[in-house]
Amino acid sequence: MKKIFLLLGMSGSGKTTISKALILRNSNMEHYSIGNKFREIATEDKALAKYVFNGKRVPLEMSKRVMKSIVENFKKDIILIDGYPRDKEQMEFFSELIAKNNLLLQNVFEVKIDNEIAKKRVLDRSRGKDDNVKVFESRLKDYTSQMKDIRLYFKDIVIEIEGNNETLEIVQLIENVIFREEVL
Repeated sequence: MKKIFLLLGMSGSGKTTISKALILRNSNMEHYSIGNKFREIATEDKALAKYVFNGKRVPLEMSKRVMKSIVENFKKDIILIDGYPRDKEQMEFFSELIAKNNLLLQNVFEVKIDNEIAKKRVLDRSRGKDDNVKVFESRLKDYTSQMKDIRLYFKDIVIEIEGNNETLEIVQLIENVIFREEVL
């Protein structure tokens, strides 16, 4: 059975950097950055762009379509998804979707980081139209309010990670959790 691990954290917490480092070290793992996927689609989809590039949450039906196409194309045994789900409706949809596809959600990693460090990272990376103070603050407010529900929904499988640590240290911690059963 394929195992799914979610990596959540505010914008600038290092989710995608951590995920890329994990993928480089583990060939049996695949990674999906939902934020990057939305940005990619939004470059050609004006309806999606007005949400993505303004720091607003993508409507449920749009996010469902994207997530469904991703889940149905998993190729490896260990899947790391960063930046999803972001609210209760997405959590419920995702739970139904993975159950329907005979997948197991193993753990949810929440990368905790100081707000100012995250903001500096976002502004320094200047990756796209959505890397600015206004969008960061909008996403931070949304993330902060929604994470309460997410922590409660996934309460038995959430693992908090100190995001101010070095990337390698975070990667090793996550690997220890992901591969714990395979070592036993």
